[in-house]
Amino acid sequence: MYNVIMPTVPINWSRLLPFNKAEIEKLGNISGVYRLSKKADDGKYYVFFIGSAENIKEKFLLHLSNKESDIRLRE
Repeated sequence: MYNVIMPTVPINWSRLLPFNKAEIEKLGNISGVYRLSKKADDGKYYVFFIGSAENIKEKFLLHLSNKESDIRLRE
């Protein structure tokens, strides 16, 4: 078995945005890595999904559509 040391890459996340169609429509055609978080009863946000896309706006709209197969992402 090999031990592989992966370099750390700092990620500067943008501010949290509401995950709704109105906010998504404001996005430009950007690519990158994104995270989806949910606010819990304790008031903290917990990441439940990390993804990447060539066009984040299109990917978000897919997540919100009936074409999204993962119910957790659609909801």
